[in-house]
Amino acid sequence: PRVMLFLNRLQHINVLQETSLDFDDDEEGRLEARHMSRIHKNDGVIELVDGSKKEVWSIYRMWIHDLPARKGGNKPIDKTELALAFRIEEEDDDESYDVFAYLPVANYGFKFIVQADFDLSASRGEVARNAFNEQIRDNIHIIFLNAIREAKNTQTTRDVVNLLKKIPLATDLAHGNKFFQPVAKNIFTLLKNENCIPSESNSIENNEQLWF
Repeated sequence: PRVMLFLNRLQHINVLQETSLDFDDDEEGRLEARHMSRIHKNDGVIELVDGSKKEVWSIYRMWIHDLPARKGGNKPIDKTELALAFRIEEEDDDESYDVFAYLPVANYGFKFIVQADFDLSASRGEVARNAFNEQIRDNIHIIFLNAIREAKNTQTTRDVVNLLKKIPLATDLAHGNKFFQPVAKNIFTLLKNENCIPSESNSIENNEQLWF
């Protein structure tokens, strides 16, 4: 049901699935109903429900302005929204997630979901390399910092640690055309002088203030 994360008007999906057939039996497979829903819990928190399974996501958004012209005849736009979605209540979540352009595009190695109105390749299987997409990409680290700051101010030390675990390495982002590799360096550079590392006393410090 992750396809529902950024389709704000889509709240429910009902699917009829045919159970697998037993080829030694002449009976037809049974139809089973599958219900998926998207629940807005509070500001920026979305719960996805698929039967008895649940995922809770925290979404951070920002608008990107003064974008360069789009290529390929796409309609020019003055601004677009960039969003990052982090799965919460999953401390040991080491899964990598697709980059979205409202629907999943491809997995570039992020441990969170990146969503924007990216220009895509003709096959829709890759984010295109162009100035429009680069400007969107080069703001991902800013939202990541915003997520860290909000966790410091309103959440627990454990939540800060869970976000730090999702910082990508350049090797993590060496997927596909490596378009997103600069994001790793941008995040590290921005966090270098940020108080974001929990100490033994549960305070949040800059890495230069800590002894290892």
